[in-house]
Amino acid sequence: TNPNVQQRWKDYEAYIADTYKVNSRVTADFGLRFTHFTAPYAANDAMASFDPSTINPAFGDSPCNGLLFVPGNNPCSQFGFAGGTDGPNRSLRPMKAVLIAPRLGVAWDVFGTGKTAVRGGLGLFYARERLSMGLGLGTNPPFSGNASVDRTLDSNRVVAGNTGLSFGAPSSGLEQSDANPHNWQWNLSVQHELLRNTVLEVAYVGNKGGDLLGVTNINEVAPQNRVAYART
Repeated sequence: TNPNVQQRWKDYEAYIADTYKVNSRVTADFGLRFTHFTAPYAANDAMASFDPSTINPAFGDSPCNGLLFVPGNNPCSQFGFAGGTDGPNRSLRPMKAVLIAPRLGVAWDVFGTGKTAVRGGLGLFYARERLSMGLGLGTNPPFSGNASVDRTLDSNRVVAGNTGLSFGAPSSGLEQSDANPHNWQWNLSVQHELLRNTVLEVAYVGNKGGDLLGVTNINEVAPQNRVAYART
């Protein structure tokens, strides 16, 4: 099977801002952005996420062992497989209700002549994670599998009959964290008018990311064991 993963998601955002003139030479800008990102989910709830913390050794190599499913939609028993646990929601990962991103900007007319200004700004920016991760969740067992029929090459027998089914093992999972990728951005600049329509500007711009999206192979052979692994 090669399932069609029908992903859905919603974004809700609101923004408030104000400009305040501190005095004739200083102006400040304030802002807040409120964001609610819903993590992608499947329209038919046919998705699963691998979570190592839910593995039950008693279930052995069951294709469903260690998988999180949409609450109330565990299909494993239909196939006779042990395992499977209800996830936190339809998206199979925790989510924060509201992300609050502040903004601040200040402009200072240093000498009150309108020719020299110092400007600074600071802001927090949240990003929606890419959606391609959900494609892997829709192809975890038992939503994707293989069926085969064996016959010899010199046989003209119709390829039909009892098939051998295989569902393999989970290949994708989401970290069970409600963190969202974000960036702090800030800047400070000095501008001075040299001549009419000519400005000299010196600026510093900074950027720091946190909780950025990444992929980890949890079954990767440790570096210190790779030589021995290659020899076996």
